[in-house]
Amino acid sequence: MLYQYLHLNGFSDSVSDIASNATNALRGRIGFRVFDANLSNDSKTGSATPYFSANILHDFLSPGTTTVGTTPFDVSPADFRPGRVSL
Repeated sequence: MLYQYLHLNGFSDSVSDIASNATNALRGRIGFRVFDANLSNDSKTGSATPYFSANILHDFLSPGTTTVGTTPFDVSPADFRPGRVSL
């Protein structure tokens, strides 16, 4: 489980206003990792530990919305696709 509180102050730039935002987030994770430790190369001069991991993430508290000008930006589970980095 991961809990995070985030408070961002609003500000303005030369293009638009950015609204302030305070949000609480609670995320749970369940997953697994498969690995083969210390695989050595043919000449026995080095080793590596390759692995594969899979996770399921669930947000128990919805993340907040940030507004830029009059446009709200909201994060939904559909925004998280394989290969996409999420913060």
